[in-house]
Amino acid sequence: MSIKNAFTKFETILGENVWRGEIANARYGQSTNGVTVDIAGVLLPETPEQVQKIVAVAYDERVSLYPISMGNNWGYGSSSPVTAGNVIV
Repeated sequence: MSIKNAFTKFETILGENVWRGEIANARYGQSTNGVTVDIAGVLLPETPEQVQKIVAVAYDERVSLYPISMGNNWGYGSSSPVTAGNVIV
């Protein structure tokens, strides 16, 4: 069980629709209240089947998912998770 194994599997499922590192943190790492959180990565599924596979991998690898809508969630402090190490879906 590891985040590295999880991302290998996520990339198999989603191809280039997996963001990590600077691109993930630049887009989702800072909330509207100025708090910065380290994001493990961002997954951009396009089908319900991909979502099902992502959830199964996260369960198997014990990776925390943080689902968001297509909007910015401004009323909730933006789209950044409240704790570090989450994978945004």
